[in-house]
Amino acid sequence: MEKSERLEIRISAVDKALIKIEADELNLSMSDYIVKCCLRRKLPKPLTDAELETWTELKKLSSDLTRAGNYIKKNDKEFYNKTRAVVSRIEKELNKIN
Repeated sequence: MEKSERLEIRISAVDKALIKIEADELNLSMSDYIVKCCLRRKLPKPLTDAELETWTELKKLSSDLTRAGNYIKKNDKEFYNKTRAVVSRIEKELNKIN
């Protein structure tokens, strides 16, 4: 879903810091965390250190593959399409974690 609307609120510096800590622990942006809390949506469970490390490495791999695919896009469409398919699968799995 495209996010096009903006909501501004005023909070204390302490509340902002606490929200940031909570969001970071769940690997969410502050915005996503606040929306999920306000709409009583299910929050993801905090990632263990091992899960967070794996998630980070997969995210880096996804980015690297995207860059590699874009680099060769002009010369080898078939390889580019295969690379995009792998990136899509990785991102699908990453979204399950989030």
